[in-house]
Amino acid sequence: MRRILLAVVLMLSGLALAAPASAAAPAPTVRLVSSTIVAGGAAVDFRYTVNCGVAAGRFSLYEEVLQEVGERTTGAHGNQFLDCTGRAQDVAVRTWYAFTYAVVPGPATHKLSADFLLPGGNLQTSLEGAVTLRDGAPRNTISAAGVPTLFFYGDSVDTAHNTITLTAVWKCDSSLAKGAGITVAQVVDGRVPLGNAGFEYECTGQWETTRLVFEGQPGALPLRAGAVSVTSQFAWCGNDENGEFSCTDRYLSDTVTVA
Repeated sequence: MRRILLAVVLMLSGLALAAPASAAAPAPTVRLVSSTIVAGGAAVDFRYTVNCGVAAGRFSLYEEVLQEVGERTTGAHGNQFLDCTGRAQDVAVRTWYAFTYAVVPGPATHKLSADFLLPGGNLQTSLEGAVTLRDGAPRNTISAAGVPTLFFYGDSVDTAHNTITLTAVWKCDSSLAKGAGITVAQVVDGRVPLGNAGFEYECTGQWETTRLVFEGQPGALPLRAGAVSVTSQFAWCGNDENGEFSCTDRYLSDTVTVA
């Protein structure tokens, strides 16, 4: 009887030892796809394939680009914040802020810092090195979770008052944010002046339009007709899924021509 019991115990132990361990979630991955010049050199769209490895959580991308143009150096940065979906996502980060001079097709250097806020903990990764900036169709981002779908039409320019007017078209059923700061950037005589406007909205579930007047920066070259990069920043704060207070941003982008 003891031999039978011992054999059963050994058999069960062997089964326990042979049982496979639960598979760990795959690590997040980030892969650079392209880097495209926007609005004649006012911005650069860096396109990535991002996979969190899990369906829950969020991630942020912070992109920097630097280019030498003759004896001059110009650089800018941009951000993107999105939710994880459990599958590969086609993500664009528009770098536009702080360009002094327009970028041109050719070699540059870049650095991407990626932060993943996942249920199992936070992870960080980075990509950096040489990159070739190319002309091409911009990778506009006109929708994201938590904010309206938003795009623009070029309207008019007033060089005497250094303003550009665009028509904003948007739609949302609900939105965590209630407004956005919007910046236009364009190339004027090789430099990159900016214009700013505020945008407040209420979600109705219907397509809505409004005209926004962007004021150029004092002391900068005046805004004029031509291609314009448009970047919208939405932000809101509150308790996250873990009950901790945090703030979230979303960035949308578009490219229009003003006559």
